[in-house]
Amino acid sequence: MFLNRKRWGPLLVPLLLAACGSSGSSYADLGMSCDGHTTIHVVAKGLEHSEGQVLVALYASADGFPNDTEKALQNGIATIDSAEATFTFTEVPRGSYAVSVLHDEDGNGAMKTQSFGRPAEGWGVSNDAKGSFGPPKFKNAAFEAMQDSVSIELTFNY
Repeated sequence: MFLNRKRWGPLLVPLLLAACGSSGSSYADLGMSCDGHTTIHVVAKGLEHSEGQVLVALYASADGFPNDTEKALQNGIATIDSAEATFTFTEVPRGSYAVSVLHDEDGNGAMKTQSFGRPAEGWGVSNDAKGSFGPPKFKNAAFEAMQDSVSIELTFNY
């Protein structure tokens, strides 16, 4: 089928999902299946060392982003391999999301801070969004997850 995915894909997504019903059909040319979920693979680069753990959180809104993991849609502990940490979120409803990561070097489950609230441990967010006099905003870190599988890369800040 000749279809310009970039141009028509976003417009057809709601129609194709509505047409799916319970058929379990697949629209592979658009990177979609009919279950309405996606898998988000996160690769966080630039770890300074592998001590501690890397905490990963997926947010569906600005509420709690980027630090309050209680308000995250999903969260977990990434696998550390050399200077990278990887994690996969599964069964995520298609939509707009932002990811935050914390290199929890002391393993206390929370970000350690210096004076004036400056992070004392490595951190990062999707789109490598930066904050201005505070943490990054959800709208700057947000990305669309409308296909069966989405991969994002981000870089740690120390």
